[in-house]
Amino acid sequence: MKAITDYERLKSVVRARLRSMSETGEKSYALQAKELGISKTHLYSIAIDAKRSVDAETLFKI
Repeated sequence: MKAITDYERLKSVVRARLRSMSETGEKSYALQAKELGISKTHLYSIAIDAKRSVDAETLFKI
């Protein structure tokens, strides 16, 4: 159960980061992943699962 809670928390953080990134365009997606301490691939999978309003160009900006 803890893993699910951690995953939900991480999805929440990713959503906030994506929202911030799409609004400001300040940081690349790779840098966002690095700051979260996870791989880009992991972040992509979470973001794809979590995102609904971020366009693909922003999502996969490297």
